[in-house]
Amino acid sequence: MKNPWVLVLGLAVVYALSFFVYFSSFQNQAHRWHVDKLFHLAGGFLIAAFAASFFQTERWWALGLAVLLVGIGWEVLELFVNPWTYELTSPKEVLEKRDALGDIIGDVFGAFVFWITLTGLK
Repeated sequence: MKNPWVLVLGLAVVYALSFFVYFSSFQNQAHRWHVDKLFHLAGGFLIAAFAASFFQTERWWALGLAVLLVGIGWEVLELFVNPWTYELTSPKEVLEKRDALGDIIGDVFGAFVFWITLTGLK
């Protein structure tokens, strides 16, 4: 990546938007509208950009694996530190798994979009 400040700015924007959604009165509506999927898409894109820059690779499987690991780690962390999610879902087990799977798919799709942007489908 030629300009690492673009990545830093992108991560700051995603963090700021996430902070607004999760810690404001907007959080209940955001969960219903699945706004978090857009954040996962952007996060997957930025994590893939970071992985490409850090590991100096354009390999799709390496970028996808990095994003998948971070995405799964995020979902596990979210289960432990985000108790309001449980109150919004019923039955909890089915909806939590479906939401987590959708979030991870958003992460990986963001990485795919980055890979297409990076390589131009060479």
